[in-house]
Amino acid sequence: TFRTNCSDEIVIPYLEDFENDGTGAGAHPICWKMISNAASANQPYIYSTNQTSGANSLYINSSNSEYTYMVLPAVESSYSMNQMMLTFDYARLNANYNTKLIVGVMEDDSTITTFEPVDTLMPESSTYWLSAEIYFENYTGTGRNIAILTDGRHQLTNNTFCLDYLEVKPVPSCRRPGNVHIVSSSEGSVTIEWDGNANQYEISFVDTLGLDPDSIGNLGFSYLSTSNN
Repeated sequence: TFRTNCSDEIVIPYLEDFENDGTGAGAHPICWKMISNAASANQPYIYSTNQTSGANSLYINSSNSEYTYMVLPAVESSYSMNQMMLTFDYARLNANYNTKLIVGVMEDDSTITTFEPVDTLMPESSTYWLSAEIYFENYTGTGRNIAILTDGRHQLTNNTFCLDYLEVKPVPSCRRPGNVHIVSSSEGSVTIEWDGNANQYEISFVDTLGLDPDSIGNLGFSYLSTSNN
């Protein structure tokens, strides 16, 4: 099979859906670096049993005292790292509640001591696929290689995950609101909180049938412009 050489940089926007590099032991995105002390040299590998899109996902397992860093090629040099975001789907496959994925940046893509964590994901359930959004706006280092770490060195449990549909892209001017939840409600009002800038969003209302908001009319609302509510 003919394949072009790997570039030192990924072109933004970047998508990895794990559909083009085979499956099974030893198969992984060919341009990623895998740094691991896992007993199995075949970890991680592309997995055809559990996925959210297409036919495959990436399976990773780090047992007690083991670690695995999955290192992407450097972000395209025309972008600053603090302009970037990473999204992917992930599922925890083991039942241990303290398993975690750590996302960060490496200044040297071959040296794990240069890894700087940016965010940590600790899913509560091993039943469902979840979606992750990681923002690098607060990263102040000089690294350009995004890395994902499963780390069993400081715990007595396995870290077992699947990843799917990973994207690296610029942060949009208007982010999707996160952590949306109802604080209180009554017959005539409701208080909703979310993570984000309150002034960036339009709020629409639909009935319980989910009809087009325009068919219901303008119900009116108010919010605190200086808060995230």
